[in-house]
Amino acid sequence: MMGRVLNILGTVIILGIILISIPFLVPKIMGYHVYDVISGSMEPEYPKGCLVLVKPLEPAQVQEGDVITFQVSSASDAVTTHRVVGIDEDKQIFRTKGDANSGQDAEPVAFQRLVGKVMFKIPLLGNYARFIRSTPGTVTGIFLFIIAILLWYLGSILTPGKPKRE
Repeated sequence: MMGRVLNILGTVIILGIILISIPFLVPKIMGYHVYDVISGSMEPEYPKGCLVLVKPLEPAQVQEGDVITFQVSSASDAVTTHRVVGIDEDKQIFRTKGDANSGQDAEPVAFQRLVGKVMFKIPLLGNYARFIRSTPGTVTGIFLFIIAILLWYLGSILTPGKPKRE
């Protein structure tokens, strides 16, 4: 009986890890980039702590009013998500603005820094995403996985009718 309980606990932990990973893995498989919103510049529509799914597209597909994610600079991997308030095809730049900001962004966004257009948001999951990418989050995930394996192992030892390992 105790062996079966330990096997079930191990299985529940692994299933929990898988279920928690789905909102991050499925969009990537479908070709989306996944980012967490860390500032309030796009509130209230995209509040701090939400997760945004960004579809890569060509600059010609972006329209005024779209919410885009772009590299802050060509020398950085950091990204920002703001609304397009103007497009200059000749200069190949977007003019952007955070919804909660009083004015346009000081620096225009060159077309080549476009990551894509925000297609979906998932409230609160951005905070979780930031945690699992952190060192404590990674350690927690590894620890839970090891615990699940140990529970399965102990469960197999304690389950009657199965050969015991020595």
